[in-house]
Amino acid sequence: MDLATTSIGTSGRKPRLLFFQWDHSPNAGLSAHMIKHMNDHVLCLSTQFEVIVVNRDCDYRAACDRYRPDMALFESGFQTFVSRRPQISNVRGCDDIPKAILHNADSWSDCRSGLLSDMDGWGIDTIFAIATTAAEYMPTVKEKLFVWPNFINPAIFRDYGIEKTVPVMLSGKAHEQYPWRQQVFPLISRMIPCLVLPAFDDCSGLAHRTLSGEGYARALNASRLSLTCGTMAREVVRKHFEIPGARACLVCEESDGLKDAGFRHMENCAFADAGNVLDVVDSLLGDPERLERITQAGYDLVQSRHTLAHRPQIRQWLELQGRRAPGEEIAQLGPFGDLVLRPAPRPAETLTPTARSLDRAVLREASEALAADDLVRARAGYEQALRYVRYLPEAHFGLGLCDLMEGHAAAGARRFAGLVEAATVDYGAADPDPVDWAWFLLALAASGQPRRARALADFYPQLAHRELRRARAVLDRLCGGALPEPAELDRILPTDRPSVQDLPPEPFALWRARLARAFTRCGRPEAAARLTDGKGRAGLEWPRQPDLALALADGLLRLPGLAALRPNVPADSHFLYLRHVRLKTVRRVKASALGARLQGLWRRRRARRELASARAGLQAGKG
Repeated sequence: MDLATTSIGTSGRKPRLLFFQWDHSPNAGLSAHMIKHMNDHVLCLSTQFEVIVVNRDCDYRAACDRYRPDMALFESGFQTFVSRRPQISNVRGCDDIPKAILHNADSWSDCRSGLLSDMDGWGIDTIFAIATTAAEYMPTVKEKLFVWPNFINPAIFRDYGIEKTVPVMLSGKAHEQYPWRQQVFPLISRMIPCLVLPAFDDCSGLAHRTLSGEGYARALNASRLSLTCGTMAREVVRKHFEIPGARACLVCEESDGLKDAGFRHMENCAFADAGNVLDVVDSLLGDPERLERITQAGYDLVQSRHTLAHRPQIRQWLELQGRRAPGEEIAQLGPFGDLVLRPAPRPAETLTPTARSLDRAVLREASEALAADDLVRARAGYEQALRYVRYLPEAHFGLGLCDLMEGHAAAGARRFAGLVEAATVDYGAADPDPVDWAWFLLALAASGQPRRARALADFYPQLAHRELRRARAVLDRLCGGALPEPAELDRILPTDRPSVQDLPPEPFALWRARLARAFTRCGRPEAAARLTDGKGRAGLEWPRQPDLALALADGLLRLPGLAALRPNVPADSHFLYLRHVRLKTVRRVKASALGARLQGLWRRRRARRELASARAGLQAGKG
């Protein structure tokens, strides 16, 4: 069996962990810090386990037979177009080996649907997330979710004894996703001497210019202060630990997560907002003794509680699995807390969200406006959420519902199709979010194609969800069938897939009335009548030109040797089918020996292009 593996830790007292990690090596020519973070995950796990890393396509049962692990951990939900996601088959075997997923991503990632698909397909019911706000963004699985929070490598982030010649250091991105930095960084850099590090996207051809590792830690160590925030989610990010861990004073936005981590205002850090941050920084720089006291306390906090030696939660879960008695459950009473056994069921307060995320508040208001049929306010709210994160799935889903309620069925279908593609093609999941898929089918029916929608309804046969059962029942009704009893369509089954779209519970009668209103507004009154009272004609469908080119391409891609290039979406004009064929082809080329050389050439070309663009922008600014 050809596996790329690394074994770390040789103590016979440690349980053996088989860690199915993505292949992050392609980042070597781009973001060096990305590889460092992934290596740190392995180093952290090795403090508790004998770790065997597998990052190539493999058969799970064969890997278990070869390595005989005590536990398996699967990295999932990672958000990148650079790292490669290995294909792992037969994961539903070896049920005697405890399995868990590592959600190595931002809590708001658009790969959450892919993670939930992995979770369902692999038969895994436990998630460890690096984000302390993960429960807020995945409430449908919060009972199955624990936090394995960010940390530092103390070999890198430490006190180098460097003279502090830099008053303030600013690093990291400062766009809409980081509203605190967006307001604060320009103010501080104009008023106080600063070392400002340029920020590049991880996939940028210029990413290799990013200061990282020991160089970054030494720059922090030479700085008196450094500022950061936890994004619009008010997350606890690595910088919150890296800054005090390198013995600089942390100045940041206040959040519940940071308090959970032990940070206290003017004791071991300084909390500030845009209105007082300049005063806070001035007061600290003007009082060296106080600054030294806070800096030392922050350093002591991080070095004693937040290094890779202080994250035992995954090991604790494995040990508690073997000790759990009937009627007990494993619980975590805080995002940085230990795991413990306690009587089931889990109380509502366990692992409650630790932040008041700005985008969640906006989405809640938009959803309330949509429920009240205030479409102008709803659309404005969803668009505001997208200004924080342009790919936010919940916001795109909400806009798709707005499209339908405004009578624009085709626009809604395209938006729902985009969510399906993000999961099944861009990420590579076996199937999409069931709610996204259900509403794509309903939007297709609202655009005059109920029979086409019914034909596609079982394209992902393993997908189960109450919303999807309702959609299939509606399509059956529109095509001449009868609706099941409402109580049957109100049931939630144990086999239902969790969804990123956390819809409020709604009886089928109200749900059907809202859908009928959407059909009417989309110019389908006969469909609305058929759905509500059975008087409309069944099976009405607009004449539609067949997608002959897509049908031909799909037929060719079913031939032996080409099936690997076939996208996991229907050959339908609502999907970018041919683009996805090209994407899968490029991915296969990248995975080859020739691909490594081509990627090197592509990166150099992209770097030159981005550098030329930056220079042009500077020249235009001078003009």
